[in-house]
Amino acid sequence: MTAADIFRSVWRHKLLFIVVFYAVVVAGVAVQKFATRIYEADLLIFVDQSRSLKQQAGDSFSAGTQQERYLKSQAKIAQSDIVLVNALKRMKTRETGDPNPAIPTGGEVVEASSLFDQITSLFQRAPRIHASDENPLAVQANLRVDAEANTDLLRISYRNRDPVRAADMANQIAGSFIDLHTKLSSNPLASQFFREQEDEYRKKLGAANKSLEEFSINNGAYSIEAQRKLYLTRRDKIITELSNTRNMIGKNTGELQSLRTQLASLKAKITLPTEIFGDNNFSGPAAAPSASFGADPPLLHVRLYQESAVRIININAELAGLRLKESNQKRDLDQVNLELQQLAGKAAEFARLEREVEQDEANILLYTRKGAEAQIENAWRSNERLSTMQIVHSASPPIRPIFPRASIVMPLAVLVGLMLGCACAILADLLRTGDRASVKGFAPREAVRRDAGFGARFSLPVEEVVGR
Repeated sequence: MTAADIFRSVWRHKLLFIVVFYAVVVAGVAVQKFATRIYEADLLIFVDQSRSLKQQAGDSFSAGTQQERYLKSQAKIAQSDIVLVNALKRMKTRETGDPNPAIPTGGEVVEASSLFDQITSLFQRAPRIHASDENPLAVQANLRVDAEANTDLLRISYRNRDPVRAADMANQIAGSFIDLHTKLSSNPLASQFFREQEDEYRKKLGAANKSLEEFSINNGAYSIEAQRKLYLTRRDKIITELSNTRNMIGKNTGELQSLRTQLASLKAKITLPTEIFGDNNFSGPAAAPSASFGADPPLLHVRLYQESAVRIININAELAGLRLKESNQKRDLDQVNLELQQLAGKAAEFARLEREVEQDEANILLYTRKGAEAQIENAWRSNERLSTMQIVHSASPPIRPIFPRASIVMPLAVLVGLMLGCACAILADLLRTGDRASVKGFAPREAVRRDAGFGARFSLPVEEVVGR
């Protein structure tokens, strides 16, 4: 069927077309005038993802996908039951003043959500204004949360017959959603965990310090390295003094031998006591035969003899002191070596106790710093002004309803009226043609005749059959 055929059918049944067209337009006007107004209030929330996402540098596709998933996740959370229940509680508390209002969990959505439901609701009893947001299911049916494309914005839209109610519910849902996000982002137990670990390591540090102190007192070890340095310094000093003592003993021994030789040449036949020459007395018959100065030695020889004897006595006394000093220095050296050996045996245990103390101190510093960081992070995330989600603009009562809209309802009524009018005209034309064919006794579909020779079927148009 061409457009010309449709136009001819409409022209033949123009009265029917006009009646149907005006009926549809009047129905559209009635819907526009008498249908229940539905208002939609919306607000925008800015989601700061810089503190929530760890994006990989250079991977823009992965970062974009992660951002999109994050926004969709937040949109799902905004529509969760806990957010809606908290929003209803806040609304009830503000209206009734009851801090713990009862929120119903069941019920049906009273408000119509489609054009057909809106039209049929005109013939039904109108529900109460706020009946559609008394339970979370009804609120969820009227709520829409969308992530704005290519932005970090979430749009929260809420529909209601009362524009003020719609704006209030949108604001309360946004506030409940931000509160839940803050609660999920904050972690107050982290600082408590670090504080407990700090207390535990402080107890361990006290026990380690006590063990180290007892070990130091019982073994006389307070600083192994410092004590080792002192012992080594003392050992070097003793060795040096022992070497000097032995040099002095050697020197005095040589000097004593020289004095004894000189005294042997001076004494002549005088018998000297053992205190001067010792066991090797040069006064015996084994003395040198050339040491004879006569019976009366000169006065100078007597003086030299006396002085030499005094020096020999002094050197012998000094040698006795040096030998005693040498023995004491040997004993001190052995004692220092023994203490160094004992200190080497204590070093391992002392070092272990010191490492435990140092490790406990390091752990205390670590958990103290972690606890302070956790407190700062928690305060940062739980602060409303520093939250990663901020309301760009709050919802305000809408001026114009989203349904019915004259800009949509009237053009739609005109279009439906035209289409329905044309359809009625074409249907009336088809029915009129069918009635004409029935009056002359022929079938309205087609006439069929069988040829005996070929058995072929052929059809003739209805107009040709009627003409015959």
